[in-house]
Amino acid sequence: QFFTQPLNELLHYADFVFGNESEAEAYANAMKWDGKDAESVALKIAALPKKNENRPRVAVITQGSSATVVATAGKVTSYPVTKL
Repeated sequence: QFFTQPLNELLHYADFVFGNESEAEAYANAMKWDGKDAESVALKIAALPKKNENRPRVAVITQGSSATVVATAGKVTSYPVTKL
């Protein structure tokens, strides 16, 4: 929330973006997005403008012991976390 502008500039060059659910929610708030759930935020991050349009961006949001969310090319997939 404090470095939104530099982060947005950096994201133009990112093929992969990783974050947890708290970071995803904070970024969604900073961007004033409506949906703040992991799936919505991952989709929006994956769809942000990108310099290299030959490869879609992959956004990965971890949620502790809950499913990890992966978004790319307009699709979201959830992967369950195996309890250790």
